[in-house]
Amino acid sequence: KKNEQAAGPVVNGLQLSLSADKTETFISKDGKTEKPVALKLTFTNVSDKAIKFNAFDFHFSRINGEVKAVPADSLKIQRIAADRVPFAPKAGDFPEIKPGESWIYQRELAFPGSIPEGGSTFAQYTVVKPGEFRIKFTYSSKEINSPFAKDMWVGEIVSNEVVITITEVKKADEKK
Repeated sequence: KKNEQAAGPVVNGLQLSLSADKTETFISKDGKTEKPVALKLTFTNVSDKAIKFNAFDFHFSRINGEVKAVPADSLKIQRIAADRVPFAPKAGDFPEIKPGESWIYQRELAFPGSIPEGGSTFAQYTVVKPGEFRIKFTYSSKEINSPFAKDMWVGEIVSNEVVITITEVKKADEKK
């Protein structure tokens, strides 16, 4: 099946797939990258039972993005810790994913850009020269002491890897 989306391995009936709106973008000679590549995380219930999904504090605590660059020096990374007050889970933080259905997260995920690393830490990725960038995400859901979290999905899943190529843009007047 060609139209099937790449995805990571299934864990306890849940599968995570990472997709990008494009797999190539350009960098100019002065180091400016074109529009970043938008990333999307899709969690699919591949079991025959409904899954109570843990979306509590999702952007800060649940997901950890990882970027591998070739060559390694084509990327500049600045880590930023978010200074914030933790808040309590609400009922809406635990949506139900019915069998065969998905929950999609695509807010503020882009490369180059800020990628969550879990534990309220973010990595700000800046591309400084052309290269190939392999990106994947890990989602982690541990027990939470909250009545809303009862019977939620617990475990860790890894997405497929998305490869983004960034090449140098050629000016129209440049000789090929």
